[in-house]
Amino acid sequence: MFYMNNNNYLINPVQIGVNDCIMQLGGYWPPLCGLARLMEEYAELLESIHQADAENIQEEIADCLFIAITIANQYCARIDKTDLTIKQQDGWSSLELLAVAIGELARTLNCYEGLKPPKPGENLQTVETCSNQIFALLNSLAADYHIDLDSVLAKKINWLKQRDKDRFSKAFDPSQSELLAQIELTNTEKIWAGPTWDPLIDDKENINANIPHLLRFLKVASFENITHYLFYSPDARSVQACLQRLLQENEKILLQNMKYFGKNKVIIIYNDTKYTLGPVNFNLPSLVKN
Repeated sequence: MFYMNNNNYLINPVQIGVNDCIMQLGGYWPPLCGLARLMEEYAELLESIHQADAENIQEEIADCLFIAITIANQYCARIDKTDLTIKQQDGWSSLELLAVAIGELARTLNCYEGLKPPKPGENLQTVETCSNQIFALLNSLAADYHIDLDSVLAKKINWLKQRDKDRFSKAFDPSQSELLAQIELTNTEKIWAGPTWDPLIDDKENINANIPHLLRFLKVASFENITHYLFYSPDARSVQACLQRLLQENEKILLQNMKYFGKNKVIIIYNDTKYTLGPVNFNLPSLVKN
């Protein structure tokens, strides 16, 4: 089965290949789980290099690349294959610089998904910046060991499709929501969307399904330039109920992140009509028909 790329930010064939694979295997992991897996694969790469195990080195480089790309995809980060510039530090190897880049990614994801808000004035690296640095360093390591990285990644993807078929339960990620197919996207737009509305459950459960993803959007969007969150409801009352609950029950998180909200919007679709809320602010906005 072929899975459509619902988000036009995926213009890099490597990212598209990883996305198609991960969607066939059940969907993306929670980002902090992906980070844990990336750190696990980095440790295995380090072990393989110290053991001079050439076969395992290429396997672990491919594993690191695959997981790093899954994290990039979740934040609509674009990986530029034409720019493999490495932030050099005198006396540091590519392997050591890779540990630093993964550490930077961990700091960012902890701010986005964990309990650590950014410090005032902190220069937080975006997932896109971290992902491109990791991609460049893995390419450098592959060149050091005469590895055709595109080839080993393609082999890894085909192997995962066979090994992990039906292994994982289906997971939802706002970067790959089916709702994204309902709006026209350009290849410059980065958009998240909520789950599709389930008519078999009540409005409250449908609203509850959206709240965690909408909160993540409000924390992440300005840093990663994700400009819109798409939310579908069959009627206006559900839209208002969702936004009221968001505002009333998450005041602390909203206040902590208000300064980042300025250019982000929430798109609402109901009765086949698109409405936009925005810029997102602390007052319940009125619906503005597009």
